Amino acid sequence: MKTLVAFILLWIGAETDNNTNIPHPKIILVPESTLTKMHYGNQKAEDTVHALYNTENNTIYLKDTFNQYKVFDKGVLMHEIMHYVHDMNGAVGTKFDCIAQSEAAIYVSYTHLKLQTNPYV
Repeated sequence: MKTLVAFILLWIGAETDNNTNIPHPKIILVPESTLTKMHYGNQKAEDTVHALYNTENNTIYLKDTFNQYKVFDKGVLMHEIMHYVHDMNGAVGTKFDCIAQSEAAIYVSYTHLKLQTNPYV
């Protein structure tokens, strides 16, 4: 996992104007039910939650079924690392009012980086 995270950070650094010379985020694998509870609280889930980034502890939470060799899962991880990179670059609070506003920029990155798989479409 460390090698994959390092590669994704290098790739983001090469293809965007973000500083990626930053510590790696903490990554924790949790059951899907935990992710759903973290995202929706006690509300009814509207969609499947594959991963979350927590700005308070710089931690990425992935489903415990994450497989670093599957393209979809790598796309999910890259998406959350982009949130982390935005956060570490101070974009949240300056460029974006909140972490959710960075979604549009991340979706544009999928096109810019010419990714074959956007896990959220």
